[in-house]
This record gives sequence, C-alpha cells and structure tokens, in this order.
Amino acid sequence: MTDIHHQAASQRSTLYHHLAEMLTYPSKDLLQNCRSGEQDRAMVNLLHIFPYELSWQLDTCSQDDSVTTMASEYMRVFELPIQGQPCPLYGGLYGGNRHEVMEELLRYYRFYGLSIDKASTGDLPDSIPTLLEFLQFLTYKEADTGETSELLSIRLTQKDLLERHLTKWVPAIRSQMEQRNAPAFYMGTITLLNAFIFKELSNLTD
Repeated sequence: MTDIHHQAASQRSTLYHHLAEMLTYPSKDLLQNCRSGEQDRAMVNLLHIFPYELSWQLDTCSQDDSVTTMASEYMRVFELPIQGQPCPLYGGLYGGNRHEVMEELLRYYRFYGLSIDKASTGDLPDSIPTLLEFLQFLTYKEADTGETSELLSIRLTQKDLLERHLTKWVPAIRSQMEQRNAPAFYMGTITLLNAFIFKELSNLTD
C-alpha cells in the first residue's frame, strides 16, 4: 500500500468520524463548533484534500442558529412523533429482518474484537452513527496496515457493510428527512453521507 493510499484511508476515516458525530444527538462540543463556524470550516478543509469529489457548504451550521433549536430539531426529525412520524437512524427499520441485521452486524463487530458497549454512541448495532464509527475504525486499520491479506479482509468488510446495509438505508432515511423538513445541518450531513458511501462502494468494488 503506497503512502498516497495510506493518506487517503486516513482522510476517509476522519470523514467517517465527523459524520458519526454529526448524526449523534448534538454534544456540547459539536454545538459550540457549529455556533463558531469551526465545524463548517473543518468539513470544507477536509473535503478540499479528500480523495473523492465531495462538497459541504459554508454556513450550513449557522442556519440552525441556536443550541436549543439544533437539539430539539434532532429530536423532532429522528426520535419523536412531532408533526408526523420521525425517521429513526436505525437501519434495520428500513427493510428486511431487523433482528437478523443486528445479529450480522454484531458478528462483524466481534470479529474485530469490538463491543457496541464501548462505542461512543452507546447505541444499538444497527444505529447509523455506530456503523459509521465501525467504518472509521476499519479505515483507520486500513491506513495502518502493511499486510496485503489483512488489507483485503478489511476492505471486503467495508464493501459488505456498504453494499448490504448503508447504501440501502441512507437513501431511504434521506427521503424521509426531506419529508420531515429537516434543518440544513442534518440535510447537509445526510446528503454528504449518501454521496460518500456510494463513492466508497464504487472504489472498493474496482
């Protein structure tokens, strides 16, 4: 694996980290970064040097102009039946047998010695942020490994997760978010995630 590939895998890992944080109930740090404009700047700077052509608009965060609004909007869009049904960030709810989906994901996590109890999201196996944290971990390992067999295994796992799960779930979630009139920050996040995962899958399939 060349230095360029190591760097690209590291950048992909960083983006997975940001996306997981952005789709988790907003922390004080995220809210502060959004309010100051630091979150927008960090995303634009990362995508500027990213291996894929992706975009993030400046002032996306500042359109959600208060801490209270951002947190309450997260609850309205993703968790509570306010003015209609929410669009939960649990992929197993978007088709198929959810129990089987969660069992499959748990097998992946355990194979790599991970437990969802230790995930910063502290959520269920089919939680989108939890799965993004796992992909952050896998791409970090991809950037760090020099063994061809391990690298192939790591990339195959990523491909399976994207092909079997995320690329099926995220478009459905994005469509429901549009119907819920989600705020700019969350629509921007899910739109970026949607573009990213399809580029990832194409890259891993080549």
